[in-house]
Amino acid sequence: MEMTGSQYPVTLEVKKQVSEHKNTALLLIIQPFLHERSVGATSLDHVSKTRETIIADQDRGLDTLYDIIVRQKNIAQNIESEVDTQNDVLNDIEYGLDRTSQHLLDTTRTVQR
Repeated sequence: MEMTGSQYPVTLEVKKQVSEHKNTALLLIIQPFLHERSVGATSLDHVSKTRETIIADQDRGLDTLYDIIVRQKNIAQNIESEVDTQNDVLNDIEYGLDRTSQHLLDTTRTVQR
């Protein structure tokens, strides 16, 4: 006697439930790994975006630092130029004082004779 699935609907239902149970069990086993992988990818995306943000902030900071250094260099060059000018003025004053001192000494000697 041959038995078909239609003669035993309960057996087919049990097989179907077992099959669904296996799929559900497999999904329950795999799901944490799938979630972990998606969370890992999300974490990697977050880390990558954070890294890019930090690098962009550092680049802006370096650009600002560069601008500050260029301004400081210009200020130092202006100070150097001003100091050179002031040294020239002081040298002129010293030369004038030396000439005046010598003239005063010569005049004093002439008066004393």
